[in-house]
Formats: sequence, C-alpha cells, structure tokens
Amino acid sequence: MQVDKVTSIRLTSRVVIPNSKGQYPFNVIGFLMPHEMIRRELRRGELAIQDLELHLKTWKVKAFREWIVDFLLPLIQTHHYIEDNIIFPFYLSLNCVPPDDGTADDHVTLLGRVNRVKISVEKLVKYVEEPHHDQHSEEKKRIRDQVDHLKSEYDDMMKHILDHFDEEETVWPPLLSKCGEVSM
Repeated sequence: MQVDKVTSIRLTSRVVIPNSKGQYPFNVIGFLMPHEMIRRELRRGELAIQDLELHLKTWKVKAFREWIVDFLLPLIQTHHYIEDNIIFPFYLSLNCVPPDDGTADDHVTLLGRVNRVKISVEKLVKYVEEPHHDQHSEEKKRIRDQVDHLKSEYDDMMKHILDHFDEEETVWPPLLSKCGEVSM
C-alpha cells in the first residue's frame, strides 16, 4: 500500500507548530487525527452548553445527554483503549520508549471526568422531565444550578483532556519521527 509522506491539514493542536502550507509528516498526522476529532467534538459540546444556558429546553437537554452517552464517552474510551492496547505497545515494541511522564496514567482519570459530566447531565434530564419544572421559581433555580454544575464539570473535563493531549502531542510525535516509518 502506498502511503503519502506528507498530509495537509489545519491542526487545532496547541503544541504542534503550524506551518504555512499545513503539511505534516504522515506518522504525526496519524497520531494526531483522533485528538483533532475529539477536540472539535469538545468544542461542539461547549457550544451546546452555552446554548442550554440561554435556551433551556427539555429536548435540548435530552439531545445533549444522548451525545455524551452515545458518542463522546465511547469516542474517548475507544481512543484511549486503542492508545493503551495497540499504538503505545506497538511503538514500544520498536524500542520507541517515551519518557515516563505519566500521560498513560491520565487515561483513567480522564474517563472519570467524562463520567462525571454524564452523571451531571443525567441529573439535569431528571430535573427537566419533572412535571411543571418550569413553573416554580424554586424548581427553576434548582435546574439553573444544575446547568451551572454541568458547565463546571464539562469545563473541567475539557481542560484536562486538552492538557493531556498537549502532553501526548509534545512527547509522541518526535518519538514517532525518530522511530522511522513502518512499511505497510
């Protein structure tokens, strides 16, 4: 199989230095693409929460929960499973050993943060599904407080995931380049 040596893309990475043509070695792009997808999805979630803060509707809360439970959580879980069980062991088998910086240990912590967002949105769904939830000021305040809590949990999760990606994207691309190409 022929593999292009250079791939053009607009990266959202905070640590990979952009170049004017947007061209990066294939092995670097191959490693960064899952992070790119997750970063873009995290931004979509951030925008959805901002919309919930302005226009709280039961259907929007349920749609956000569905996105968290059926898409974002499995995406992050699968990505870290693949890193831990396929990518990192493969490169380690080539004697491409990263410094012991603890980024792999962060996966369990990160998934815990994603789960806290899931729990928070589940609680919000429960509140907005209650009959007459929008008619009593006490209920409205409880729902607003839960939206604030959801936003706080989501912001915390997003910050830690992006920081984690920064660590991985600082450590791994130079190692992948050093280890050379793998023929397919």
